[in-house]
Amino acid sequence: MELAYELRDGVAIVSISGYANQAPDRISFHEYVKSLASDGHTLIIVDFSALSWIGSNLLGALIACYCSLRASGGGLRVVSAGPKIVQAITFN
Repeated sequence: MELAYELRDGVAIVSISGYANQAPDRISFHEYVKSLASDGHTLIIVDFSALSWIGSNLLGALIACYCSLRASGGGLRVVSAGPKIVQAITFN
């Protein structure tokens, strides 16, 4: 799993690429978002367009990040999820 971000109009857009299903991926993602939030970027969009698979570890990290950002007045949104990712997230 690879992480990168860019800022657009005060919103941090985090791109995830590769395959994310291991505990280190969860930790890396959570720490990455926490670092952005501590720098004042509490509105975050996560771009899944280059992510080939998501597992329960990263899903748990997404939920934790969403809750933390929301509690601090921010927010987290997911965009550009492919069919496999949508299926994993919607539990179909």
